[in-house]
Amino acid sequence: MDFYGFEYGYFCMDVKQNHEMLLLANTIHFTFSAGAFVTVTPETWMASEVCSPYSRLYFVLSGEGHLEYEQQNVILKPGRLYLIPAGLTFSFGCHAPMEKIYFHVNLFRPDGYDVFFGCHHILETPVDLHEMISLRDLFIHEHDFSSAVAVKQMVFRHLADFLLLVAPGSQPLCQYSPPVRDTLDYIQQNLSLQITVCFLAQRLFLAESTLAKLFKKEVGKTIGAYIDDLIFFRALQMMVGTGETIGKISDALGFCDQFYFSRRFKQRFGLTPQQYRKRQKATFGM
Repeated sequence: MDFYGFEYGYFCMDVKQNHEMLLLANTIHFTFSAGAFVTVTPETWMASEVCSPYSRLYFVLSGEGHLEYEQQNVILKPGRLYLIPAGLTFSFGCHAPMEKIYFHVNLFRPDGYDVFFGCHHILETPVDLHEMISLRDLFIHEHDFSSAVAVKQMVFRHLADFLLLVAPGSQPLCQYSPPVRDTLDYIQQNLSLQITVCFLAQRLFLAESTLAKLFKKEVGKTIGAYIDDLIFFRALQMMVGTGETIGKISDALGFCDQFYFSRRFKQRFGLTPQQYRKRQKATFGM
């Protein structure tokens, strides 16, 4: 953080600047993949072992439902907001009609990870019912830019509150060295299983060991593990958000063939790509 004194005529101002905060704020990537106001019933809202590449937000207006994960049971109640983290496997259902607003969202860190991916708990917080009704009406009835900004601001504010629950306290701003920042950018923009540490190091005229050690120190994992994480997260997104065949997804991500991709996918998620896509299609609008 920098401190400067500026003089304007007879006035002198102390200006407190934080360039690191501005740089980080400009890297925030927040997206919606779905959203709706729905009334669900026991017949229409029930599924087991669901795992999504996005976080689910449930604003519950009336009725009651339940979520189950890792031998825990969460009761959905009116006037509460629930966040189901991306990557968490859970089951859901209800015993009577329930009204809710749901959004499927991703909030990405500068390193390309969803901030809630890897969180092993469903989060919840109270929300005033009047705010929920206002959000519902804005989302259903308005179609202008300012209303879209208002909806995004309301959702983003609650995501920020949840983020504090996941990582409480003051977090240092993440500053990557130029080689690591360049490596992260290249991997994210050219994601493929064919990317090697040797190739990445040659791009930067560095020794493999130098780049590998620097990356592990700053990112917290090896380059290979980082690429694997993003590869399979992107695979989940493509299977949910596109109509591409499994073969084309496999090719796009740099796998030698569809069978190797399917084997690696099942090792990681416990389902074949076809099984995963079928299950996600059945629960996407929920």
